Amino acid sequence: MAATPDPARSRVPFFFAVGVATALALCADDFSIETIPFGTASHGRDDTARQLALFFSVFPDYRAETEGMAESGESVSWWGRVSMTFAGGFLGIEPTGRTASLPGFSVFDLRKGQLVRERFYFDLAMLCEQIGVPVEKLSGALSKIRS
Repeated sequence: MAATPDPARSRVPFFFAVGVATALALCADDFSIETIPFGTASHGRDDTARQLALFFSVFPDYRAETEGMAESGESVSWWGRVSMTFAGGFLGIEPTGRTASLPGFSVFDLRKGQLVRERFYFDLAMLCEQIGVPVEKLSGALSKIRS
């Protein structure tokens, strides 16, 4: 007999396709996102909402295209392509209007049918090259907000 699919697992691709408020409705109150290349992490739903609002003000056309998913226990891995245009100023760095398209990978942890954590990975050097910002400049700016 086939196992009943966990509805939280099916929410992972949906998480990428909706606005911040709708995405966070899928998450536990203590949900966090660790953006590994940026060296940043949110703590709780409210902090996550603030960080996502900032991210989408910088990259308003952010899009993630699913290429695959796998699951193990209480974790779901997602991989695909992310694209975004650097259209808003960020920590003193002026937008270039350039668009990046690069591979991305996330690991989502689940608890009681809700998403509790995302660890998001991508190639920082590739992003910086495509949006026209030196890695050192972006890393220096990010160091001001790392917790």
